[in-house]
Formats: sequence, C-alpha cells, structure tokens
Amino acid sequence: KTHMAADSKLLTILELFAHDNSTLSIDDIVQALDCSVPQAYRYVKTLLEFDYLAKFNAHYILGPKIVQLDAIIRFHDPLIQLCSRNLELISNEYDIDLVLMSQVGKKIISVYHQKPANHDNPIGFGRGTLIDAYGVEHDKAEITAPVDELKGCGNPGTHFFQWQAGTDGQPQLRA
Repeated sequence: KTHMAADSKLLTILELFAHDNSTLSIDDIVQALDCSVPQAYRYVKTLLEFDYLAKFNAHYILGPKIVQLDAIIRFHDPLIQLCSRNLELISNEYDIDLVLMSQVGKKIISVYHQKPANHDNPIGFGRGTLIDAYGVEHDKAEITAPVDELKGCGNPGTHFFQWQAGTDGQPQLRA
C-alpha cells in the first residue's frame, strides 16, 4: 500500500473528477486511495464540511466552493483580464473562435473561450478542457502562431489557438 498524507488524499479525491467522471461513489474513492471505507468517509466528511464536495443521492459531486473559486478566477485572473477585450475584438473582426490556453506540464487547458458575437458557436469546447499537447494529431490539427494583437498578454506557458469544427464534429485546431 502507498501511504499518502491526509492532505494529499483530499487533493487526490478532487483530482478524480473529470469531464467523463462528474460523480464519485465511496467505492471509487476507496479504490483510488487504496484505503478503508471508514477512512474514505473521513476524507469525504472533511471535503463536505469545507464545501469542496456535495452529496448527490449516493454519490458525491464537486461542491459550491469549487464554483466560487472558478468565479474568482473568471473575474479576477490577471491574464483573462488583460486579454479578454482584445480576444473579443479580434474574434468579432475576423469572425473566428479564439481560445486562451495555458500549458501545465504535458497538458494544455483552455482558460478562456471567445466566440464571435454574430453567430452561435458550433464547437462545444469550453473552459477547463484538457488537451494532451503531445497527442494532437498533426494531420488534423495545426497550432497557430500567437496573434500579434495579443503581444504582452501571455507568459511562457500561454498559447493562443483558433478552433474549427472537424469532420467528426469534434473541435480541431485551425491554422
């Protein structure tokens, strides 16, 4: 058995959530942490007390504290604040979708998505979507260079991408 500190186990529980895994059972937690059922309930109790989890039937979902933290990021993240107006102007002028991305290790995550004001977005590519930077199929996707108008908005881990719907309906990077 791997022994982790309690705080690491609490964070591991939160990391179990994903787009395709939005609810957890106590059995999921026991298996992921390799711990006893009573231990798993203690960890869940702590996360419930601090509103990081909420109970939903016999399962657990992300709690209101996560929503609150996301709102803080959406409204106060310096990178989003610095870039959002320029992204809106460029998106509307060129009638394109723009996605502000940030790289974390080998993963790239969408931080902000700006679609043109004059049409509905056919791409279901939202904030928080993860991409494996090394798993992009190069024959179906190309990474655009940073847009000149956005110079100064980023840091070394920030990328700007333009998206289009692929033949299979999935979002693809567009040159």
